[in-house]
This record gives sequence, C-alpha cells and structure tokens, in this order.
Amino acid sequence: TAGSNGSRVERIIFTHVAADQTTASLAAVVRIYITDAAIANPRLYKEIGIPAATPTSTIIGATTQLVIPGGIFIPSTQLMYVTISVNTNFDVITEGYDY
Repeated sequence: TAGSNGSRVERIIFTHVAADQTTASLAAVVRIYITDAAIANPRLYKEIGIPAATPTSTIIGATTQLVIPGGIFIPSTQLMYVTISVNTNFDVITEGYDY
C-alpha cells in the first residue's frame, strides 16, 4: 500500500523459496497489478515469465527481478499486488520509497 503522499517502486524481486535446498520451482507467469484500496479496479501493469529452476548445494534457485527505470508512482489511495500463475513458493520484495 502506498504511503500517505504516494510511493515510488523502483524494483521488484521474485525469489523461489523452499523448505529444503533441492526443491525445484515451477515455471510461472507473475502478474503485477495497480489497484485501489478495495482491489475493485485492478489494472495490469506488467507480466513477467519466471523459468523453472532446480537448486542444489552449488546452484541457486530461481531469482528474477524487474527494474523499473525511473520507478512507477503509486498514489496514496492505491496499492500494488502480485499474482503467480502456479502454486509455488516465491518471495516478492519491492524496493522504493514513500514520498
């Protein structure tokens, strides 16, 4: 949710997480939406494909990031939310700031 004077998001990081180090992720499509606080009027901002990956003790799992040049402004009355096309474990981290 955006801060009281709005927020700017500059990067979104998607990281596959699992209970152990060898659980494979599934290929997925991530959809990022901007919407009002009631989630009544979502607008698709971006879709990103995330490849499947099988981590091992020497290979990291899937990490994908979306860098937004100049950032995207989110007004104080709106929020950003993310959906993932398959039931898999991903952490979603946004980087940016409030005005």
